[in-house]
Amino acid sequence: MARITFRNKVALILGADLPVGRSAALQLSRSGAKTVLTGFDKQRLHQLQELILAKGGEPTEILLTDSIEDDMTGVREVRDTLGHIHFVVNALGAGTALRGGRAGELSRSYGEAVFQLTAGRGAARYLTVWPDECGDALAPPEESWHCLVTAAAMQSQADGEEGDETLKAAAIGDTVVYLLSCPPSACPALVRLKPVNLKA
Repeated sequence: MARITFRNKVALILGADLPVGRSAALQLSRSGAKTVLTGFDKQRLHQLQELILAKGGEPTEILLTDSIEDDMTGVREVRDTLGHIHFVVNALGAGTALRGGRAGELSRSYGEAVFQLTAGRGAARYLTVWPDECGDALAPPEESWHCLVTAAAMQSQADGEEGDETLKAAAIGDTVVYLLSCPPSACPALVRLKPVNLKA
């Protein structure tokens, strides 16, 4: 199966300031994608942008403000400058512990807004990470993603240890990039990730 190349493609990461989004952004940049980094934590976003620049990548940073209309204006300007957004990774839901319980709401509302902004402008691939902690009530509608990655207990801090039954952000980021590299016809619509106890 031929893999999709990321070279000179544009990848928008919602929640690049969170461990899962950060991991996906680094992997996509390493694979040749131009990354558009969005998130609510200015310091973490800037650190990630500097890291990607130091590794020879081409990142663009957009600080989210909780005003979706204003934030989409920034995304629209970047899209028009870069010409197209080829991949959208919505990792905002992976920040359950860092967003005061609003991760599911933010993931859904920003995901839908980006979908509306990019739909009809050429083919784009949409992948959403949806932790169990976000619940089913706010789960994103099917039309706003091509692949939904659901996950059991997820590590919320980049360096924190939360036990053997916790999925690590880096592994989830790797999975996201792997799924995006699959041809659309070979990419599953739903992927369920759960911890494996290697000690058993």
